[in-house]
Amino acid sequence: MFKNDIIQGKIPWTAEGFQEVNAFLAQLLKTPKDDWSLTPPRYKTAISPFDPMGQVTKFLQEKYSQEYLWQAHLVRYNNIIRFFQDHQEALIQKKLLIVKQPTPYIKDTLLKRLCQMPYGEQRERQGGVEYVFSFEEVVKEKYF
Repeated sequence: MFKNDIIQGKIPWTAEGFQEVNAFLAQLLKTPKDDWSLTPPRYKTAISPFDPMGQVTKFLQEKYSQEYLWQAHLVRYNNIIRFFQDHQEALIQKKLLIVKQPTPYIKDTLLKRLCQMPYGEQRERQGGVEYVFSFEEVVKEKYF
């Protein structure tokens, strides 16, 4: 049950949780890799500890004691980042994303929706189907 809930985005998160991971990652990227934690994660992952996402995985594992929660939040984090990458121009035009240095501004309502809503679209990929956010569902005018 949990696996389908995870891959379909049925386990919600908080905007604060997302921002906490972003803050961790920003600090990590300013730190020399010699200072990164090489302590093995609680659950084996295929991601190297020298890969930033390996460190994010470990961070989430330490923050959330239940395996399905850290997995769900890791999948959601990646889907949110991919959503911003895939739809950056459209989000800027709709004034839901403002790109400025050092970090972009994400409209609170948009981030909360992405942290709460299930993934509404299926895409074919090698080895099966992946679930991603539906742009049309995310940016419905009634929410903004």
